[in-house]
Amino acid sequence: MENFETNTVAVKWLRYLFYVHIAGIIVSLTTWLFEGNLAVWLGRAVTLGVVICMYQLSPLNDRYKKSFIFRGVMLILTLITFLLYSSVFLTLAASVLSLLATYQEYKAHSELVAAKDAGLSRNWSSLFIWEILVSVATTALTMTATLILVLGEIGTSAVVATITAIMKLVSLVLGVLYLVYLHRTRKLFE
Repeated sequence: MENFETNTVAVKWLRYLFYVHIAGIIVSLTTWLFEGNLAVWLGRAVTLGVVICMYQLSPLNDRYKKSFIFRGVMLILTLITFLLYSSVFLTLAASVLSLLATYQEYKAHSELVAAKDAGLSRNWSSLFIWEILVSVATTALTMTATLILVLGEIGTSAVVATITAIMKLVSLVLGVLYLVYLHRTRKLFE
């Protein structure tokens, strides 16, 4: 793909991806206020928006295509589990695909900007690692707190909700960092 066309595709679809992720943060914030099917379906709509953006960005880097495929299959699996039946296996598979899709996306962003901004390229790689650490920490803290509280015969709901809220705030910070990096990435191609 020639340079002008590459820049045009990058600017257009990175901008759309930026808006989709803003919508994702808003949906994430609203799940604190409203839980239920509406929040779930809005989250799926955001995922569909990301899938479309990854597809459109795929001529720029093969990793965008991989992210598109992983995220698309993940979306289909979550729809199957919601509409037909809940399956631990399908939910686990969707989680793994989500992780792989995120890795491919961030690596694609990193490779896309590597020649123009090595620091931003490293930031994309670091952001993925931070997201993994937050996910692991959330799981470990929630499981540990629940275990301690159950053994101490203390109500777990409030403590688990507090830990989850704290970790959601950390995830929100990572989401804002994502937007900052995405904005800087798009600016490199304008």
